[in-house]
Amino acid sequence: MYCPNCGTKNEEESLFCMECGTRLKEDSVPEQNLNETAVPIQPAGRTMPDSNMQMRQNNINQNQNVSNNRLENNPGRQRDYRGNYGNPGGPAYQGPPYLGNNGPQNLKKTGYPGMTMKKPVSRLAVIAGIEAVAAVALFVGAYKIMSNRFSPEKAAMDYWETKADREWSQAYDFCDFPNSDLLTKKMFVEANANNTEPLEYKSVNITDVKQLTGDAVSKLGDLASIFGAESDDYDDYMEDLEDELEDQDLKVYCVEYIEKGADSKSAEYITMTKTGKKKYLFWDEWKVADTESWVSDVTYTIPENAVLQLNGEKVDDSAATEQDGWKSITIPYMFTGDYQMQVTEEGMKPYCENTVITSYGSEEERIDLMPTDETLQVLGEQAGEDIKFLVESALQGKPFKEVQDVFFSGALEDDYIKNCYENLTNKIKGNGSGKITGLVISNINTALDASPTGTEIDLRGTAQRKETYINYWDEIEEEDNEIYFVASYCKEGNEWKLMNLPVDEYAF
Repeated sequence: MYCPNCGTKNEEESLFCMECGTRLKEDSVPEQNLNETAVPIQPAGRTMPDSNMQMRQNNINQNQNVSNNRLENNPGRQRDYRGNYGNPGGPAYQGPPYLGNNGPQNLKKTGYPGMTMKKPVSRLAVIAGIEAVAAVALFVGAYKIMSNRFSPEKAAMDYWETKADREWSQAYDFCDFPNSDLLTKKMFVEANANNTEPLEYKSVNITDVKQLTGDAVSKLGDLASIFGAESDDYDDYMEDLEDELEDQDLKVYCVEYIEKGADSKSAEYITMTKTGKKKYLFWDEWKVADTESWVSDVTYTIPENAVLQLNGEKVDDSAATEQDGWKSITIPYMFTGDYQMQVTEEGMKPYCENTVITSYGSEEERIDLMPTDETLQVLGEQAGEDIKFLVESALQGKPFKEVQDVFFSGALEDDYIKNCYENLTNKIKGNGSGKITGLVISNINTALDASPTGTEIDLRGTAQRKETYINYWDEIEEEDNEIYFVASYCKEGNEWKLMNLPVDEYAF
């Protein structure tokens, strides 16, 4: 059904328009014969006075005449309150004074005097309100769910559970480590490769340590008040402690758990920090500050030409310090755990060992390398050449500065080797008897004398010596025998240099 006033569609059974309030249907009042005179029913035992009865009858007759006039001038019974059906040709009917000139139409707009008309609420408005309330409830629920999902407590608990399950790759993603070439996920997983047995527990509970501490601070304050502790030191301590508790970028949680088969609780503390980034929309990202899983400033000392590798990754040695053929490499950060260490150098046997990094650092700080068999063979041949060169130079009387290039620079810091060479020269040159006129060194054999000490190798050897000299009677005499020598070598750059004079004056 459509409203004849505003055109709004209404329900078929509606009596009034839900938009403007216009009456849609007439009241179903049964037709009454206006010519019939209504006689009031008198209660039993009661009579009406004649004067009253006559007055009532006059009123009824008057109303009946007015009704008949209206029927004659308005056969269709149309409601026209402005017409004068009872008095044709007279002044127009103005309607009741409270309705004004517009009659019932004005009543629908203004209502009765003293009455405030309320516009009916439409169904669309009701539906829109319900939808708005539902949207707000949905937003509040979603916000609460997302806040719990991205909370630091949830991240701390998830991290602990992944560690308990020994899922090291996932545990790494929860952490915020210092920027370092060795603090990678690969290194983290490999450092914990031997820790694979899951932790079985019966129960677990996580608590905000700051909340516990705050309760303790409150109780401590109560006790202080009881005992009258009002000193400045106490106040300063309490202020510092409260400032730490107010740090919104740091959260500390205590995870208490009971392992299967155990009666007592175990506890682990997890520190969470804000990264300054957003995890999702306006929720902050929280990471685990696991300072117990890494150490700083681990130093290894290796030969200066060697390369250090940990779990197959080359360690940067660009900032290493070098001294006397050694270099010290300081690694800024390393994960605690097991590592495969390898130190390699050309001509030396590789050093391959498993090492354990603890919170105190490494058990192995200096690594010595052993020469390969090929290196020993080459070095033995070099020792023979160096001995021949030195003996022949001494026989020819050459000064030390012409032979000093075969010696390690560090061994020349004093004049010891120089003095030994000059004594050898004087002995070989000789004056008069004992003067050597010819010398041949042959059949030189060398072997490793002792375990190398990193960059230094000691060779023990023998050689066949054949010399011609002038004896006491000024006769030329030959002597052929075997001599023993020790040659110590140290690597300087890519060359092996002598650390001592292999033969001295007493060998001739």
